[in-house]
Amino acid sequence: MTDTAPSLLNRSVLPEPWSFSIRIVGIGILGGLLYGLLGIFSYTLPHSEYVTIRPAIAILVFLGIRFGPIAGGVAGLIGNPIVDLLQGASIWTFWDWHLANALVGVIAGLAAYFLRPATSARGRIIRLSVISLVALVFGFALTFLDLLRGESGSTWWAGSYLPTVGWSLVVCLPLVPVLDTGWRPVLPVDSAQKAPTAPISDLD
Repeated sequence: MTDTAPSLLNRSVLPEPWSFSIRIVGIGILGGLLYGLLGIFSYTLPHSEYVTIRPAIAILVFLGIRFGPIAGGVAGLIGNPIVDLLQGASIWTFWDWHLANALVGVIAGLAAYFLRPATSARGRIIRLSVISLVALVFGFALTFLDLLRGESGSTWWAGSYLPTVGWSLVVCLPLVPVLDTGWRPVLPVDSAQKAPTAPISDLD
């Protein structure tokens, strides 16, 4: 196994954090549409009127990791309002959650770029898990703006934030590695020749 860069997320195959292009924005828009459509497969948590388990959240983390913070942010900003519309809610009611979803994609992109690349298959899983955790914990922290709608701090913390982060992590831990495994960008010949090779012992 010599071509480890794509699957192990070497920085050389990732876009610069704030690189802006039509392609990046287009990927973000398409990702947002996909997130919005798949987001209808959400399941409301018991004893909660609004908090849902949404497997599609893994798409945001994956897009941020593979295509950078702009793609991940655009996908979250577009996708979450679509989910609300399809579920019969106003896109303005939970505006802070739209921003939080966008922030999840942004943080995932930044973490993927700056976090040390993995050198083994096991390390890749751990790395993706850490990125998912960081993106969800800090991204959804923005939903503290629920307090502006009169929600109490304890209700937001125990009833919205913690369940959302916890259940999102439950779906991201298996799904993000699966999405990443299925994504195999074709490296240019020069890049493939320059890609570092991991010792066989590291891949055990």
